Amino acid sequence: MLRNLLLPLLFLTTASVAAAQAGGCPKPVLKVLRNGVEIPATGSAMAPGIRLQITSDPECREKVSYRVTAAEITLVRGGRPLLPTLLVKQPQADLRGFMPHSRSGDYVYVFIPYKNLRVVSADGTLQPYLPPASAKSESRQRDVTPDAAQGIVFKWILL
Repeated sequence: MLRNLLLPLLFLTTASVAAAQAGGCPKPVLKVLRNGVEIPATGSAMAPGIRLQITSDPECREKVSYRVTAAEITLVRGGRPLLPTLLVKQPQADLRGFMPHSRSGDYVYVFIPYKNLRVVSADGTLQPYLPPASAKSESRQRDVTPDAAQGIVFKWILL
């Protein structure tokens, strides 16, 4: 009897998260902000500090809130990391350590793995983000899929 009552409740609590990610909604969008202004991926000067913002894709009917447990930020030159990857566990990131090493043509690569992404439900609880079906089907015993299939990516070219 109790099982019959809890099963619909369990379905309702998980359905809201699944509905926010299903229904043809593309994966969330990662924006990088400097002083509250979005940095274009097409190019911008290096910034000493940035803020990461995750929003639902404009194609989604329902707006969804997200939280990130960790993001990886890497300064890249010639396709190779120039410095060790910076692990950021809050929306703000201090990039002053990258500034003396960066130059025009480098890029800042921001990666948030799906496993580090949470969906904020209506009651404020956090639920794991369910990756798009294509990302699930591509995962194998040995993870060799590109970052774009494993999470959200922003590549910011430095001018």
